Amino acid sequence: MTAMEAGSRLWDISMNPSTSPVASAERDAILANPGFGGNFTDNMVRAKWTADKGWHDAELVAYGPLLLDPATNFIHYGQAIFEGLKAYRHADGSIKTFRPFKNAQRFAAAMFFITNPDRFDVVVTDNLFGDILTDIGAAIGGG
Repeated sequence: MTAMEAGSRLWDISMNPSTSPVASAERDAILANPGFGGNFTDNMVRAKWTADKGWHDAELVAYGPLLLDPATNFIHYGQAIFEGLKAYRHADGSIKTFRPFKNAQRFAAAMFFITNPDRFDVVVTDNLFGDILTDIGAAIGGG
């Protein structure tokens, strides 16, 4: 799927859901008081992106850690946005999303700032990196 096609049709998604989902009673208790940032889904969707294909090879998999290359750009330059849209299956079998428009608003606001770095008023001292290296050296015994 190319960037131009994104949103104009649905992806084919390989389905490999968790083999140990949360028990129904526990899920009901979580849904009664979901809170924020403490309860996570049984599954997640991941996909690949390449310049020639765009987003492709989408798959639903069990929730778990992400494997990242140490050279991944956002690790080094902090240029990343993550927005975790939540969807829940209800007793009647329907699936409902949790505040998708709030997710979209947060994502749009983050995109605005990540693409307009002049909007940040960040002051970095001339000695910042020197201070950091001195602290690291002292911490590992290098003085």
